[in-house]
Amino acid sequence: MATTADWAGDLGRRWAETAEVQDALLGAFTGVGVAALEAAAGGLAGRRVLDLGCGAGASSLALAAAGAEVTGLDVSPDLLAVARARAEAAGLAVAFREADAATGDVGGPYEALFSRFGAMFFDAPEAAWANLRRAMAPGAPLVVLAWREVKANPWVVTPLKMVGDLLDPVERP
Repeated sequence: MATTADWAGDLGRRWAETAEVQDALLGAFTGVGVAALEAAAGGLAGRRVLDLGCGAGASSLALAAAGAEVTGLDVSPDLLAVARARAEAAGLAVAFREADAATGDVGGPYEALFSRFGAMFFDAPEAAWANLRRAMAPGAPLVVLAWREVKANPWVVTPLKMVGDLLDPVERP
């Protein structure tokens, strides 16, 4: 499992370098998640939304395009640099913060919380969720997109089964 240090370092840098590919792979989930948050919040126009684990900013930009006042939070300076450049190029006013959700100042109060595959990488989940809860306004809705276990994701399992005998054994995460 990737750690905060991994994302703040080499892993974050590699993802920043392949941001377009990652967005293509995860793009459909962004729209579904933003629509779910919009429904849960009764609209996003003017709402202060925290985009947890915003990465290269695709979800932050989608939330801003829906009318939200977005703060994107991530631990990767490389991914945040891509996110800032994208927001500027799109002419969208999105704030970005580099912080660990468990120990950092995440700002707030926010009226909604969104995460597209960012909340599943906490080194200290209880501390992170407690810190995030303090940053939320009472009754703030949240939408968190996260993968289920590997066997429930045939798009991962099927290709691995096809080449499994060609790969060296790997320790299960």
